Amino acid sequence: WGVTVNGISTIYLLICLGLSVDYSVHIAHIFKESFGSMDDRAVGAMTRIGPSVFHALFSTILAVIVLVRSKSYIFEVFFKVLFLVTMIAGFKGLWLLPVALSIVGGSKEEPQDDVKEVTNVQEGVN
Repeated sequence: WGVTVNGISTIYLLICLGLSVDYSVHIAHIFKESFGSMDDRAVGAMTRIGPSVFHALFSTILAVIVLVRSKSYIFEVFFKVLFLVTMIAGFKGLWLLPVALSIVGGSKEEPQDDVKEVTNVQEGVN
């Protein structure tokens, strides 16, 4: 796209790295907190937080798309870097990560009743 590595593109790239991690972290966090089989956890994560991540991705693209016709070098680079990173991060967070987690994420069983824990604590007191 004709963007060279310079101070402006480097600053924009560093900002975008935070955004690119953000989408995946939200999906991974909900996956980590959910229970069930790998597939159930991946579907649950996408059902629970997927729409919010998609809306964040879509609104970022809408906010940046207005810069596509800019003639200023700074805004051209900002558009190119942010648009490309947002598209790649969206693909990674909304498609690649859930698929990978459903394959290698592992199952997680729900914890047992808290009644057993209370009983164990009471037995230790006596």
